[in-house]
Amino acid sequence: RDFCLSRGLGDVYKRQTLHQLKRSTDNIIIVTSRIQNYRGDFCNNFTHYSLESLDDDKITELLKQYSYGNMDISIYQIPKRLLELIRTPLFLKMFVSISRNETKYRIPSNHAALFEEYISQKMTEMACSLLDETIIKSVLAKYAFYSIENGDSTEEFIEILNQNCDKVDSTTIYDKIWKTGLISKGLQGIKFYHKALQEFFVALKLSTLNELNLTNWLEQNVFDEKYDEVICYLTGILSCLLYTSDAADDRI
Repeated sequence: RDFCLSRGLGDVYKRQTLHQLKRSTDNIIIVTSRIQNYRGDFCNNFTHYSLESLDDDKITELLKQYSYGNMDISIYQIPKRLLELIRTPLFLKMFVSISRNETKYRIPSNHAALFEEYISQKMTEMACSLLDETIIKSVLAKYAFYSIENGDSTEEFIEILNQNCDKVDSTTIYDKIWKTGLISKGLQGIKFYHKALQEFFVALKLSTLNELNLTNWLEQNVFDEKYDEVICYLTGILSCLLYTSDAADDRI
């Protein structure tokens, strides 16, 4: 017997295909999905398992492991708001990355803010100029916006890259994007290292739309489940922008 591994339940077509495959084969089918994308409505012929969120002991263990022993702290030293941000390994590793060289923990206000700090740190580590950073974020945001609807495509990625590099060398920007570790090579083409990264960059692209275009997009997509996390990140990005704007007004 062979194994068939499928990642994600992000669309109705994939669910229907898996239902049909289950009925027509004796092979073992394993389907993985993030809990926020699972509605409890998948085929009853499958045995269902779920992974628990990281408990307090596991968080402190992983903090120490990911920081190579530099963050050997008690769970009681971690603010409650931060704990809620880092109960998944991806976000915990990102938090360690932005904090390991700090004498004081930085507490992002939400997951979108954590992404922004993590990505900014990547740019700083590569000594990117402000122009390079702006181009890299623009390329990744536009590609995320394309690929979440149409799938991975190296050709489309290169096209977007070239369109955004009229003032700089596209090969240099391409190399820097790869060095960030935010993308990798997939079976169909260039893909984001993690689905959450793609969703964040889609939200980043949406945050640049004017009010009318953003409202129109939301009206068309707010009930599409593949955009659930995108909208959460978008809310976080807009919240941070509003806070920054209010803080600037206070200083005037």
